[in-house]
Amino acid sequence: MATYTASTYNLDLSTDAAYRALWGDVDSKIRSLGGWSYVSQTGDGDPSTAATGSAGTYPVFRCYSTTVGSETWYMRLDFGHDASGPAYKVQFGTSLNGSGTLGGQTSTQVTNTMSGSGVGTGKPIFISQATGRFMLYIGDPSQIRTLALSVCGGLDGSGGMSSGIDIFTAGDNNITSQAIPASGTVPAKKSWWPVNFGQDVDTTVGGVVITGHPMLWTSAGGRNPTLAVAVGGSSNSTNGLTTTLTLYSASHTFLAAIVPFGITPAGSGNNKPLYLYE
Repeated sequence: MATYTASTYNLDLSTDAAYRALWGDVDSKIRSLGGWSYVSQTGDGDPSTAATGSAGTYPVFRCYSTTVGSETWYMRLDFGHDASGPAYKVQFGTSLNGSGTLGGQTSTQVTNTMSGSGVGTGKPIFISQATGRFMLYIGDPSQIRTLALSVCGGLDGSGGMSSGIDIFTAGDNNITSQAIPASGTVPAKKSWWPVNFGQDVDTTVGGVVITGHPMLWTSAGGRNPTLAVAVGGSSNSTNGLTTTLTLYSASHTFLAAIVPFGITPAGSGNNKPLYLYE
């Protein structure tokens, strides 16, 4: 398990230098922090040397592989930007054709963008990864204009990697979740995180802070609660700082962030997203 953070990024990616600094570091860390491997594809490109292109474009992509139990999973990231700041496309699958096209059991490609300007200098990013899981958070967690991606392999009843992969994304106007089983029907992408949780600002009960843990489902039934993300009351943790939760009889560290709309079906400013960060 490994993490990376730095608050050195200019999120106005209209220049080659800013584009290369952000996306070059993201690519470099995915390849070096462990658990994921770069898989060369015809037509891919190195974001650390690419030209940024015009707003709304995605000049280069990379593909990476990891394992969940005995399964191999691939992630494709397309690195781009628009007038509001960084943007990316992400998709997962169980096969890769050598030219960047995912196959087998595939997720719906998600395009994650900010709805308003998130540009500025000295902005942070957070990356956390290990075999079977990956988290990328771009922007200041205390500000609404941010982008987040967190994925984790499907878990068994003890919290160990088992099968399939669970995918969560979030921005200030784009919340998604999707479970991809190793075989069988792939459920449709949802525009919310399915979690049994209320809309209280403070979720402390008897001195214990209560958190919600999204549980996705497939045709085989409900999957075990994910480690990728959690949901808390907005007063129970501080944006940009980590908090420790006990899940599956083990302590896990999560990064707290400002509230995006629509985590639960009703959506509430009292719901705070937490992203696995260890």
